[in-house]
Amino acid sequence: MSLSGTTTGCVRHVSVAPVNDVLTVYGQRKPDRQRTIVEQLNGRLKDEFGGRLIYYRGARKIMTHLMFGIVALTVDQLLRQSP
Repeated sequence: MSLSGTTTGCVRHVSVAPVNDVLTVYGQRKPDRQRTIVEQLNGRLKDEFGGRLIYYRGARKIMTHLMFGIVALTVDQLLRQSP
């Protein structure tokens, strides 16, 4: 996984290589790797619930921001499962 990023003031923007470009120890590409449940959860948290860019400073504020995203993600999953 290759990471590249820039720093703008106090916020760090990091871009991550797509999941399909996962490399093995020897630099060979793993074809069609399936994402685990945790990777899917983290992807949804980042893409749909505000976990990608965080403009706060301090561990407490960041944790609060991410926990609100987790609560919203949980409610969304529960609503999807209800008949």
